[in-house]
Amino acid sequence: MVEDDTVADDSDQVVVLGGEMAAAAAAERRHTPTGPSPIAGIRYPVGSGDLWRWVDRPEDAAVSAFVGEYTGSDVQGQAALRANLSMGDLYTVLLFARRRAFWAIRTADPGAVVDAFDALSAVDIERVDWRDVSVAAMFAAYAAAGSGVTALAAAAAVSRAEPQVAEVIAAAVDEDEIDLADSCGYRVVATADGAALFEDDGESYEPDRDLVPIALGVAAAVEQDGRYRVEGVGIGQELPPIWVGADVDRRVAAAVEGMTGCMTVTAAPVGGQVRSPGRHFLNVYLAEAATAEQAVIVARGADSIEGTRSVVSGIAARRLCAVVVAASTSADQPPIETAASLDRLRSKIADLLG
Repeated sequence: MVEDDTVADDSDQVVVLGGEMAAAAAAERRHTPTGPSPIAGIRYPVGSGDLWRWVDRPEDAAVSAFVGEYTGSDVQGQAALRANLSMGDLYTVLLFARRRAFWAIRTADPGAVVDAFDALSAVDIERVDWRDVSVAAMFAAYAAAGSGVTALAAAAAVSRAEPQVAEVIAAAVDEDEIDLADSCGYRVVATADGAALFEDDGESYEPDRDLVPIALGVAAAVEQDGRYRVEGVGIGQELPPIWVGADVDRRVAAAVEGMTGCMTVTAAPVGGQVRSPGRHFLNVYLAEAATAEQAVIVARGADSIEGTRSVVSGIAARRLCAVVVAASTSADQPPIETAASLDRLRSKIADLLG
């Protein structure tokens, strides 16, 4: 889901929304349902929207039953069911659609593609961020192309959807060849566990060594540590100059410029670890340098960074380097890590780089 323009403060319940979400929230306040929600109380737990791995969820069955009821109703019944969904319910349905599309990308299951389109047709776009509908539709259309699903499946969903949603679905299906990186910022990547969707920033990515299994190993190590939940894995990423001093050191800048590829593992504290966990993050940048010497230069650049709201640590092994960043986005909250505490992760990551 689109989250980069939404900031929540758990300590005082202040929420700052971007324009699209603010408009959706206003529409929700104006909306009056005609009856009880058909999926009241059904909510996916944290992590259900992960795209870097597949996670089974029992909530899928309940939402699938609702979608079946919706598609089996007449026009008036569909309108009533849609109207009785709260904004939270709509996001539950959207997450189901995205999960079904992701499953189809992984398995080429045509039924999952149809499920995704059908779920999208039940969404009231006025009460959600329209970009979330667009991304889910792109995922479904991409999955359709790889699953042998014809445009007829989408056409049925288009006929049931409200005009704006119908337009979004139709536009996605009409794409001759969907480039997920260009349209959604994701790349389909083969892993030992099946296809995954990694965030793709479009940076050059041509490493000599396969960084994917190493990045997934880093993700596993971070979660096994118990303090963090990995939210995403990125490929074709940039190593920000600020975390290695490339903005002030020409040698570091040259080493970063010569990198053949960079991946990221992004994580956030699990509940109960810290006040306002949304204001803290742990990022691990994994990159291949042009030479072993340049990998060391980057790692040392990371070790030289000092700040009151961040702790940065660098690791180098042959041509590979990793930069671990633990930071707080709040001026009144220090990072939850210290240089000494990060040593527990350094050793695990060093083993993976070796």
